[in-house]
Amino acid sequence: ELLRQLIGLSEAEGISLLLESEAAALIEREDLSAPDDELAASDAIIVLGGDGAVLLAARAAARHRTPVLGVDLGRLGFLSAVRPDELADAFDLLLRDGFEIEERMMLDARVLRHDKTAPLPQIPKNSKLATNIGGGIGLNDAVVAKSAIARILKLSIFVEGDLVAETRADGLIISTPTGS
Repeated sequence: ELLRQLIGLSEAEGISLLLESEAAALIEREDLSAPDDELAASDAIIVLGGDGAVLLAARAAARHRTPVLGVDLGRLGFLSAVRPDELADAFDLLLRDGFEIEERMMLDARVLRHDKTAPLPQIPKNSKLATNIGGGIGLNDAVVAKSAIARILKLSIFVEGDLVAETRADGLIISTPTGS
């Protein structure tokens, strides 16, 4: 119902609205479906969902610096600025530049398993001396945890290529101000 309301608001203003393919199929509006990269590069992203949906959209939007407006359909709503009954007013404000864009710090974290023959402080960012195990961009935090096998991890923590700490632990959480 809320998605249909958003479509009606955009059509009334002559605004082009694009939808995730699943959302478009759900309401039988495949004509509005667009690939994820195109959605992420839009003028703005409106998220109808909870904080998890906002976090997912922020990750996709980060590369393009696309603003994200969350309409809270979840239980917590820490990251959403708008309640469902405020959608029409919020849409109008969005069209009229009535929102202030709040920049948020994000993390780009990578987990690298290094070749034991290479000294850690000398491993450049994209070195062949390390295997990229995983990682990505996050608005809240980055979590490194051990596998199901109980063992302690030896962690060497780098920020922008500089070694800042070495420790042994069963995991690590690095949080942004948003995630804290």
